[in-house]
Amino acid sequence: MEIILPVSILIVLLLAGVSVSYAVAAAGTVGLVLLVGLDSSLVVMREVAYSNVSNYLFTTIPMFILMAEFLNNSSLIDEIFEAAHRWLAGTKGGLAFATTLANGGMAALSGSSTASAAAMANVAVPQMQKRGYDDRLSLGTVAAAGTFAITIPPSIGLIVYGVITETSIAQLFTAGIIPGIITLIGYGAVIYLWGYSNPEVFGSIEEEYTLREKIESSLIIWPAVIIVILVLGSMYAGIVTPTEAGAMGATGTFLVGVVLSDLRYSGIKNAFQNTANITTMIFMIIIGAVIFGRYMAYSGLVQEFIQWIVALPIGSFWIMAILMTVYIFMGTMMDQTAILILTLPITFPLALRLGYDPIWFGILIAKTIEIGLVTPPLGLNVYVASGTLDMSPTVGFQGAIRFLPVDIAFIALLLIFPEIVTEWPSIVFP
Repeated sequence: MEIILPVSILIVLLLAGVSVSYAVAAAGTVGLVLLVGLDSSLVVMREVAYSNVSNYLFTTIPMFILMAEFLNNSSLIDEIFEAAHRWLAGTKGGLAFATTLANGGMAALSGSSTASAAAMANVAVPQMQKRGYDDRLSLGTVAAAGTFAITIPPSIGLIVYGVITETSIAQLFTAGIIPGIITLIGYGAVIYLWGYSNPEVFGSIEEEYTLREKIESSLIIWPAVIIVILVLGSMYAGIVTPTEAGAMGATGTFLVGVVLSDLRYSGIKNAFQNTANITTMIFMIIIGAVIFGRYMAYSGLVQEFIQWIVALPIGSFWIMAILMTVYIFMGTMMDQTAILILTLPITFPLALRLGYDPIWFGILIAKTIEIGLVTPPLGLNVYVASGTLDMSPTVGFQGAIRFLPVDIAFIALLLIFPEIVTEWPSIVFP
């Protein structure tokens, strides 16, 4: 009863559409009451919730969210896209390639996958439609490339992973760079091959811009480039902590938005309101998951599960493959933060027990969640991008699914060659 009832409550509430934070909190509360009684449960919930949410490292999250919101409420996104567009205009599929590159730049400034998808959908898709691009290509590219924000630093998902697992956030950010770049190149290859086999999807070829016009577009975005270099460079050099880096990024984006872009009072107000709302949502998920995690710890279910998994006669490689399949399935239905907070108390100890590196495991999970965000039936990035433009999600899925082989192949590569992730952090942080 101590296990069946709480787990059943969790499943029923999630299927009923109840927020993840309330669902896991309710299930965890019932479990604790059954195990230790009402009075002890109240003490545990009060102390555990406060001690976890008051963790200083969690201040990193609102700082990077605020940085992204200042970006979203200014014209910096349009300027990043325009710069990429001008340099690639005149080539077949130039706008699609520009969208992919701009999403990489957006990821380095926002840290949020769904925010990247929504912002670039508004900017890029109308431009591609005007030039006759296939809607599957335009919407699918925006949705798929939006997932760069999960691995390319600063990533909110990697911050959450680092805090929960007590893994170095700076090393996670470093480890995410190469996977992000490889994925970006792979997506570019998909766009090229798609157009090569079906040239009609690229629409009409645009006139090229002059070298002067290309350089002028690049000069407009140099402040954003400097922000990324200062934020990430100072963190990698050990000059500032991730929390301080987030504060630097938010301040820098604010100043650039006000002085050089169109960030005004209404945009600033929206940025702070959205940051408060998103941060509150994340912290509510954390509180609920911590309560449920404490119940799991008291029940001994985690250790029993780990021992059962480790005893399976299938080898660690296949165990990890099964875990990744579960993460892909969850990624189609849930926010990345909710997935990490809900699952890491179980999967992280299991990964360590199997002898895997925590940095490698974090990047592997991030890449796997990327797949879930564009996988039917409930890939969040596709719904966000299509909903922003009032287009059919089916069209988005038809385009985004073409990028999945790149992600699947790269995850297989990470499973076989973990050095792709672990080597670079070991060089930067000897």
